[in-house]
Amino acid sequence: MTAVLATTIADPSRYSYELKWDGYRIVAFKLGGAVRLVSRKGNDYTKEFPSIARDVAKLDAEEVVLDGEVCALDARGLPSFQLLQNRRRGVSLTYFVFDVLRRDGRDLRAQPIEARRAELADVIGEHDRRGSIVVSTASENDLTSVLDLACARGLEGVVAKQKGSSYIAGKRPTWLKIKCHARQELAVVGWLPLEGTRNAIGSLLLGVMEPDGRFHYAGKVGTGFDDRMRGEIARALAKTASKTPTAVGVPKLGGLVRFVEPRLVAEVRFTEWTESGHVRHPSFLGFRADKRPEECVREVPVHAAAPASTPARPKPRGPVVLGIAISNPDRVLAPTPLTKLDLARYYEAIASEMLPHVEGRPLTLLRWEEGASETEKGGVFMRHRKAWGPDALRRVSIREKTKTGEYLVADTPAALVALAQMDVLEVHTWNSRADDVEHPDRLVFDLDPAEDVPFGDVVKAAHVVRERLADLGVVSFPKTTGAKGLHVVAPLVPSADVSACLAFARAFAGLLAREDPKRFTTAMAKAARPGKIFVDYLRNNRTNTSVAAFSTRARPGAPVSVPLAWAEVDRKLRPSRFTPRVVLARVREMPDPWDAYFRTAQHLPRRA
Repeated sequence: MTAVLATTIADPSRYSYELKWDGYRIVAFKLGGAVRLVSRKGNDYTKEFPSIARDVAKLDAEEVVLDGEVCALDARGLPSFQLLQNRRRGVSLTYFVFDVLRRDGRDLRAQPIEARRAELADVIGEHDRRGSIVVSTASENDLTSVLDLACARGLEGVVAKQKGSSYIAGKRPTWLKIKCHARQELAVVGWLPLEGTRNAIGSLLLGVMEPDGRFHYAGKVGTGFDDRMRGEIARALAKTASKTPTAVGVPKLGGLVRFVEPRLVAEVRFTEWTESGHVRHPSFLGFRADKRPEECVREVPVHAAAPASTPARPKPRGPVVLGIAISNPDRVLAPTPLTKLDLARYYEAIASEMLPHVEGRPLTLLRWEEGASETEKGGVFMRHRKAWGPDALRRVSIREKTKTGEYLVADTPAALVALAQMDVLEVHTWNSRADDVEHPDRLVFDLDPAEDVPFGDVVKAAHVVRERLADLGVVSFPKTTGAKGLHVVAPLVPSADVSACLAFARAFAGLLAREDPKRFTTAMAKAARPGKIFVDYLRNNRTNTSVAAFSTRARPGAPVSVPLAWAEVDRKLRPSRFTPRVVLARVREMPDPWDAYFRTAQHLPRRA
């Protein structure tokens, strides 16, 4: 289970807080005398950390599974990631354990976090050190004081864990991470073009003025820019081009670096200085016209301010869900049987499962107009207009062909509830994320059958798509659409651009249609589709969307788009039965069929 990055917490009293340890995330398995230490990527670290393995073996439990962070402590007793990576003889390791998942035949993951902490204290001892193993204690103090303590000690930050929450693998918003960041002005000494372009920056190369009076390379930053800025900055830097490096230690990077005279000063946020003198995890904040490059000297990092308290607001009318006031809670959102409050409660309950599929993505929303009845077409699609919405929703500006559009993004459980308050019955997402809209991280093949096609044929077609993708080395995952079709989704490493993804999807759909023209078609006109399944590859176009996993649909019964295991895609499958009530029971009772989705790292094939 991993945490979602956050900058503020709407209701801090609902969380307890732990210090965020900077090391290697390790799950420890003990069965009898045998111990295995496994990383997040599934790599075996038992031999890498023998002292940890020995102390886990000594624990008073026949069977136990622990989750925690292995750290190397510096002379101050603080975790140092650099020291861990470059550890030498004599460097001691500490396993900060913060969760227990299994003990003596009992699966504890569904237990509330308070119960799991009690088990952990019993296994290890709440405060007693057992060799290299230490319990990471939780604090009930306010977020501000805990974050101030973490930042003052030079730690990475704080992890906030929702009270009463269970342990569910994957990135879950019931765990939030709030980081301490440093900020620094750095001179721009070069740049790298964005992949596939010549006149847009992919990253800036940074320099810091050292006591020897020369600029020294301090790393590169490639995040924090939008498309417009990438082009504008490249044009500005072209005026100060240099044929030779202007900083000591600038890497050649395959001859792609374009050197510039240090005239611009960039402000970046980052986590720490590395031993090699580079900024770690930098993000571009803007240029500083009030600073000269020569003033860019290495500074002692300072922690970011703690989240500001929310100003007092008038007491809202109606029920409140995750801090969002629900107006007209009893209004039925026809054609579904759901009231606004029903929908808000559903999104509150399903948030931990839904957010990994939604967070960070620009949204297109189907809002049900007030007063629309079941017999009317009351849905209005909201895409890139300056839509009203509660503050829980984030807004991003995205450059389009002729204008810049403003999109909403839902990153938190409260943001999902905010969509219900806006009367949104359907949530549709881009295939890319707002911080890198040009590089999709998934392909979606929407199998849309004609009215006369039995659903059993759609099931067979989905397996054909799976097999053909597998022939190309692509792993795929199925889900219902909440309508009459199925989605086959392939996760991607976001490296290929939108045009390449669309070209592949078009070629792949065409291949299916040529191989089996009686079953598949790529013709969009409905008149050309009787008896066939339309392979909608256009879901992979830049601004096109597909319904999000766990979103309701504006249809009788409020069917939900549900991730499935391939074994479930059979003749018994009935997508209409996945109502919100059924889906909530399903996620409580069975493991995530897409558990491997977010761990699947694959690139777009070169051709279909």
